[in-house]
Amino acid sequence: MLNDLAWIVVKRRAMVDRKISKRAEIRLKGSDISARDNAGLAVAASTIINAFSIIRDRGLIDDAELMRMAYRFAGEVVDIEDLLKRGQAAPKVAPQDLETPLNPPNQEVGAEKEGGGASLPKVEIDTGTGEPKDPGLR
Repeated sequence: MLNDLAWIVVKRRAMVDRKISKRAEIRLKGSDISARDNAGLAVAASTIINAFSIIRDRGLIDDAELMRMAYRFAGEVVDIEDLLKRGQAAPKVAPQDLETPLNPPNQEVGAEKEGGGASLPKVEIDTGTGEPKDPGLR
């Protein structure tokens, strides 16, 4: 909407001012509305990625649809086909070489931690404030 409005302004001004090009490039950039919005988007994106990854693993959707949904729920607009091409060209990393909370460096995939199996820490985000619900995590 803002882009359309800017184009209208440029075209109208160009009608009375020959210094203004009707072909001028217009770029709109904006900042995030609030940290709370980012927290809500992060929770939504994480939830949808987990759900749609299962659907993808079952062969019910393709990589493009998984990425489209992931970026949509993250609030980002991207060129999915371009991202898929770039992803295919990126160097491949074996799962055992990834450093994650479940697979820290120098530890085998699936290795159990003392006192039980490996697991991700659970952090609940208050979508109203964008803050962790556990006060110790602030």
